[in-house]
Amino acid sequence: MISLESLCSYLFSVIDDKNIVGGRDQHAWERCLSLAGNLRMPLVIGGLICERPDLDIPLAVREKISADLIANKARNALLSLQIQSIAKSFGDAYIPCMFIKGGACLVRNLYPAGWRFMSDIDILVKREDIERASRILYESGYDQVTDGIEQLHHLPPFSHPGLPGEIELHWIPYPIGAPDKELLEQFWSRAECVSFMGTSALVPELTDHVWLMLRTDLVSRATIPRLSDIFEYSLIIDRGLPVDRLLLEKRADADRIPGLINSFFTCVETFADGYKPVDPQNCELCLWEGISRFINRNELSSKFWQSSRRRILAVRFLSRKGIMAKTAFALWLAKEIVTIDRFQPGDFKKKPLYLKAYEYSKLLLLFAVSGIEHFILAIHCKRNNRH
Repeated sequence: MISLESLCSYLFSVIDDKNIVGGRDQHAWERCLSLAGNLRMPLVIGGLICERPDLDIPLAVREKISADLIANKARNALLSLQIQSIAKSFGDAYIPCMFIKGGACLVRNLYPAGWRFMSDIDILVKREDIERASRILYESGYDQVTDGIEQLHHLPPFSHPGLPGEIELHWIPYPIGAPDKELLEQFWSRAECVSFMGTSALVPELTDHVWLMLRTDLVSRATIPRLSDIFEYSLIIDRGLPVDRLLLEKRADADRIPGLINSFFTCVETFADGYKPVDPQNCELCLWEGISRFINRNELSSKFWQSSRRRILAVRFLSRKGIMAKTAFALWLAKEIVTIDRFQPGDFKKKPLYLKAYEYSKLLLLFAVSGIEHFILAIHCKRNNRH
């Protein structure tokens, strides 16, 4: 498992360029945990801290962390009951269902109790079973959020008045095109059946789990390091569980994002034996990390929206080289954000043409402004690297 020192060295280096883990005042730790929250890591950092009573951590910070972990442990216990109930109900109705993302982590017992927060439970079912699966949820006391946001890969979420987790029924795990139908079939044929709380639950095979983790994060969090992904991968590897990197690279190349896997594994290596910045000889990744630090640091001091900057990073570093490849990737990314990625509430398909044009224009303008900012910042980072 990646150490607390590695993770905190990165977090503290982002906020004040120092790498000391212990001996910090309360304000420094609050900023560190706030940054960890932006990176979906506060409970992981908290869990690692609680395992180290010897560390010089302010008492108020340690007590807050302990309370958050206890609350999330109770929440995850309720989520586990939801998963157990749904797995049994769908199984009794002969509806194949696969728990993906956070649900798969819970079913596999991948994290120590309370270390991973889940906002919802993502369930993959086959398209022909969507209506029957929805009916079972209604009969179990769930109701659909009718003012939900238009999605092209799952239904608006189902909620239950007495349970914490919303249920998202997917027919595909993330938006994939017609050429990827074979990939969807692979997810089903390779899935693993796990015994969970007295019932059987289906989860993705481990390489598929890592692929879904990285691929679904592409649109929303394209910065390095993606600490949550790096830590989750380390949990898998520390157990000696196999992940096929060559298969991941093959899928990324087929999806026209060949940089996705190589950049991820490069960052994994920087955290393996105590955090060390990316090798200075790797100018591309050094620049990516420098800009990522800038974005993360600014999110702590400003509420200004940073998502477009992250997506510009994805265009700059993950897609193939060449202006045509990057333009095509940017257009695809804009389409995915507008129509899928919670860019705007409502039923996008039913909006009049002028409103659709407005949504695209707004996003493309953000891309253009962010691209100029990215260009200026890239020059600044390169100058700093030379000095």
